[in-house]
Amino acid sequence: YNTKAEALRALAVYDVNPTERPTIRLSQLYDEWSVKHFPRISDKSVEGYEYAYTKLKALYNNKFTDLRTSHYQHVIDSNELSYSALHKIRTLLNQLYKYAMQNDICNKNYAQFILLPKQDRTEKECFTELDIKKLRDNDSDHIVKIILLMIYTGFRPSAILGLTKFNYDRKNKVLIGGIKTEAGIDRPVPIHSSVQKYIQYFLHLNGDSLICSPEGRGYTLRNFRNSYYYPTLEKLELKKLPPMRCRHTFSSLLVRSAAGKVAHQKLMGHADYATSANKYSHIEIQNLRAEIEKI
Repeated sequence: YNTKAEALRALAVYDVNPTERPTIRLSQLYDEWSVKHFPRISDKSVEGYEYAYTKLKALYNNKFTDLRTSHYQHVIDSNELSYSALHKIRTLLNQLYKYAMQNDICNKNYAQFILLPKQDRTEKECFTELDIKKLRDNDSDHIVKIILLMIYTGFRPSAILGLTKFNYDRKNKVLIGGIKTEAGIDRPVPIHSSVQKYIQYFLHLNGDSLICSPEGRGYTLRNFRNSYYYPTLEKLELKKLPPMRCRHTFSSLLVRSAAGKVAHQKLMGHADYATSANKYSHIEIQNLRAEIEKI
């Protein structure tokens, strides 16, 4: 410490709440945390954390134990970023504090007090009925089949690309899958009658994953999005909406078809609801199928 007074104050705090490595810097903590955390998450999540970390550049060399909510709040307030980007910064900081507290580096999570701006609730653009008709008119295309399955099942892009043939219940014509939340993981989604033929098409390919290339190879999300998904939309002269908009379109179709609220929540994986491949009931599947067929 620069002065004896500073050292004595730090010692007094340490006596009350002892910590390990009080001089570790934010950049050092991030490097240590990321080495252990990144192997357990998807490439997309890693990209998100890495991007969020770049926005904390002004704090890299600060001692982590010296940082307070005001330091982070300044970063949030001075960056004209989307709500989701700002939320990712706060999520990263919460993860760093969780790791730091587990390792006795600090005793308090200052990230929990960060305030985000009001979220923009404007409705996200979806594929229109005319867009879907154009896709149907061109469903001989391999990638178009995948896009239509994404629209009519509501799975997140990474989730549907990760499905295998073992996620499909042939008897009940149901896909069991999903990621991210307890309500979304391993939820049953009956296959709409209009896209059942596409499921059969991919099953016959007998690939490493259910949604695979004509040669049977699986797709990574980045490769599918950049090399196949966007070029296909461009070829069909459709707006280059992100793959996640297929899920939003599914939700919008359920709303427009007057599907029941509970069924809507279960199909989207938003309700306080979880199931598994060997637990869902036949009656429940009949109810969900009736709702999804309203589209």
